[in-house]
Amino acid sequence: MDDDAELLRRYAEEKAETAFAELARRHVDFVYAAACRQTRGNSALAEDITQAVFTDFARKAAALSRHEAIVGWLHTATRFAAGKAIRTDARRRAREREAHAMNETLRDSAATDWARLDPVIDDVLGELKERERTAILLRFFERKSLAEVGGCLSLSETAARSCVDRALEKMRERLARRGIDSTAAALALALTNQVAIAAPGRVAARVASAAIQGTRSASSVLGSKPASALALTMVATGAIFFWLQQRKNESLLAETIRLRAVEADVSRLRDDNARLKATRDEIVRLRADDSELIALQEQVATLTKQLRDEARAEPPKPTPAVILSGQVKSTGRFTLKPSATPLTLREFIEQAGGFTDGAKQSGIRVTRTMPNGPPKMFTIDYAKEGATFTVEPGDVVYVPEGLR
Repeated sequence: MDDDAELLRRYAEEKAETAFAELARRHVDFVYAAACRQTRGNSALAEDITQAVFTDFARKAAALSRHEAIVGWLHTATRFAAGKAIRTDARRRAREREAHAMNETLRDSAATDWARLDPVIDDVLGELKERERTAILLRFFERKSLAEVGGCLSLSETAARSCVDRALEKMRERLARRGIDSTAAALALALTNQVAIAAPGRVAARVASAAIQGTRSASSVLGSKPASALALTMVATGAIFFWLQQRKNESLLAETIRLRAVEADVSRLRDDNARLKATRDEIVRLRADDSELIALQEQVATLTKQLRDEARAEPPKPTPAVILSGQVKSTGRFTLKPSATPLTLREFIEQAGGFTDGAKQSGIRVTRTMPNGPPKMFTIDYAKEGATFTVEPGDVVYVPEGLR
């Protein structure tokens, strides 16, 4: 069974919807339970929060695929989404209470306000911008909800509310110039409670008949066959279909642009990931070298202390010995045999049995005590200098371990 990180990677890189569906199946109970706890058992609000969390989860899949465990992120995201949903719900309830109280206060004066507005309302509407005028007409004269107003104007519900509020404020200012003082809230209430005037049925029938007849006359003037009601309906249907198709094409274009932006982000993240991997490998290598150097420095310090202790304990004597440690088959203190020719590093290591399989032969370190100064360290490449570099009594030879 694939783990969460692998499923996330498949969804982010391959757009595998089955992988994301499996992730949702695994964790939906966890997120829903957390949402229920934080909303005090409000199941409807918990469902909305769960949907919001998994929508955000899918959007950030590429970045989250590097997490060791996603439950922590899911819990944090649920907390944030629940907090936002609870605040939004509280504000909505407060607005509803405020609107109810305002309706009770202004209900008695609504009829009077409309009587004052009726003669000038159309002139004021004509002074508004087209979108603001349309928003007012849909909201108060067509009795549309804010969601429906937003749908007609290609706006969100929140944007539609803002548009209506701005239009009401502009109407209030223009009415004040005409001597009608009011507030935006009172104006909204007056528009809401306006007296609806319905056209008699005979008027509607006569208008429809005249319109069709006028269309037939226009068709005759143009030399075409008179249009029937069915033909007009077909034309209207075709226009509506064309408009819907155009809206769909615009939506598809916007989605294509969004997906291309997401693809560019994914490509950039892959490049960043490759650079981070190379940096991580370099850091690992440097840390390995640092650890070897630290170990060697500690060993040199220990041996130097031992030599100083021995020097204080007894009179200095020449010690024809070399200390060998690290990746060799025999380590320890080796006494140099008197010889007419100096002993090379290659001969010395061969006498100790040679290297182990993991030895790093290109970085052999030789620490030598100098007569008039601090110890000096030599780094020897065995293949190039092993036959020429000579060891001396008191040298400390360390063979490091190579990287595997």
